Amino acid sequence: SYPKDIAFDPDGNIVVVYYMVDGKVVVFDPCGRTKFIIEEFEYPYSVAVDGNGVIVVSDSEGIQMFDRYGTFLHCTLFFNSPCVAINTKGQLITVI
Repeated sequence: SYPKDIAFDPDGNIVVVYYMVDGKVVVFDPCGRTKFIIEEFEYPYSVAVDGNGVIVVSDSEGIQMFDRYGTFLHCTLFFNSPCVAINTKGQLITVI
Protein backbone atom coordinates (compact mmCIF):
# COMPACT_ATOMS: atom_id res chain seq x y z
CA SER A 1 0.00 0.00 0.00
CA TYR A 2 1.07 3.60 -0.45
CA PRO A 3 -0.08 7.00 0.88
CA LYS A 4 -3.01 8.38 -1.11
CA ASP A 5 -4.31 11.37 0.89
CA ILE A 6 -3.57 13.34 4.05
CA ALA A 7 -5.54 15.52 6.47
CA PHE A 8 -4.94 17.19 9.82
CA ASP A 9 -7.23 17.13 12.83
CA PRO A 10 -7.86 20.07 15.20
CA ASP A 11 -5.12 18.79 17.56
CA GLY A 12 -2.48 18.76 14.83
CA ASN A 13 -2.53 14.99 14.36
CA ILE A 14 -1.75 13.75 10.85
CA VAL A 15 -4.30 11.42 9.21
CA VAL A 16 -3.00 9.42 6.25
CA VAL A 17 -4.92 7.13 3.88
CA TYR A 18 -2.97 4.16 2.51
CA TYR A 19 -4.47 2.90 -0.75
CA MET A 20 -4.81 -0.78 -1.68
CA VAL A 21 -7.35 -3.58 -1.44
CA ASP A 22 -6.62 -3.87 2.31
CA GLY A 23 -6.34 -0.13 2.77
CA LYS A 24 -5.98 1.61 6.07
CA VAL A 25 -5.94 4.98 7.77
CA VAL A 26 -3.05 5.74 10.10
CA VAL A 27 -3.25 8.60 12.59
CA PHE A 28 0.09 10.04 13.70
CA ASP A 29 0.67 12.54 16.49
CA PRO A 30 2.32 15.87 15.56
CA CYS A 31 5.75 14.28 16.20
CA GLY A 32 5.07 11.47 13.71
CA ARG A 33 4.41 8.65 16.20
CA THR A 34 1.56 6.26 15.33
CA LYS A 35 -1.49 6.86 17.54
CA PHE A 36 -3.83 4.29 15.97
CA ILE A 37 -4.69 2.48 12.75
CA ILE A 38 -8.13 1.91 11.21
CA GLU A 39 -8.15 -1.13 8.90
CA GLU A 40 -11.67 -1.41 7.52
CA PHE A 41 -11.37 -0.22 3.94
CA GLU A 42 -11.51 -1.49 0.39
CA TYR A 43 -9.44 0.86 -1.78
CA PRO A 44 -9.67 4.05 0.31
CA TYR A 45 -9.34 7.21 -1.77
CA SER A 46 -9.63 10.28 0.41
CA VAL A 47 -9.76 11.54 3.99
CA ALA A 48 -11.06 14.69 5.68
CA VAL A 49 -11.40 15.70 9.32
CA ASP A 50 -14.02 18.09 10.67
CA GLY A 51 -13.65 20.64 13.46
CA ASN A 52 -14.70 18.06 16.07
CA GLY A 53 -12.04 15.59 14.97
CA VAL A 54 -14.46 13.29 13.11
CA ILE A 55 -12.47 11.37 10.48
CA VAL A 56 -14.29 10.94 7.15
CA VAL A 57 -12.92 8.35 4.71
CA SER A 58 -14.14 7.55 1.20
CA ASP A 59 -13.43 4.16 -0.31
CA SER A 60 -14.79 2.01 -3.12
CA GLU A 61 -17.80 1.03 -0.99
CA GLY A 62 -18.85 4.41 0.40
CA ILE A 63 -18.03 6.97 3.04
CA GLN A 64 -17.25 5.96 6.61
CA MET A 65 -16.99 8.19 9.67
CA PHE A 66 -14.94 7.61 12.83
CA ASP A 67 -14.51 9.61 16.00
CA ARG A 68 -11.16 11.18 16.94
CA TYR A 69 -10.15 7.88 18.60
CA GLY A 70 -10.92 5.66 15.59
CA THR A 71 -14.28 4.33 16.79
CA PHE A 72 -16.72 3.69 13.93
CA LEU A 73 -19.65 6.13 13.85
CA HIS A 74 -21.49 5.88 10.54
CA CYS A 75 -21.37 4.59 6.96
CA THR A 76 -23.02 6.16 3.92
CA LEU A 77 -23.15 4.27 0.65
CA PHE A 78 -21.98 6.58 -2.12
CA PHE A 79 -20.19 4.09 -4.31
CA ASN A 80 -16.81 5.14 -5.70
CA SER A 81 -16.75 8.61 -4.19
CA PRO A 82 -13.09 9.47 -4.83
CA CYS A 83 -12.87 12.70 -2.88
CA VAL A 84 -14.20 14.04 0.41
CA ALA A 85 -13.71 17.42 2.04
CA ILE A 86 -15.19 19.42 4.89
CA ASN A 87 -16.02 23.06 4.14
CA THR A 88 -15.71 25.96 6.60
CA LYS A 89 -19.34 25.43 7.67
CA GLY A 90 -18.59 21.81 8.64
CA GLN A 91 -20.51 20.37 5.68
CA LEU A 92 -19.30 17.21 3.96
CA ILE A 93 -18.46 17.72 0.30
CA THR A 94 -18.06 14.72 -2.04
CA VAL A 95 -17.15 14.24 -5.68
CA ILE A 96 -19.02 11.40 -7.35
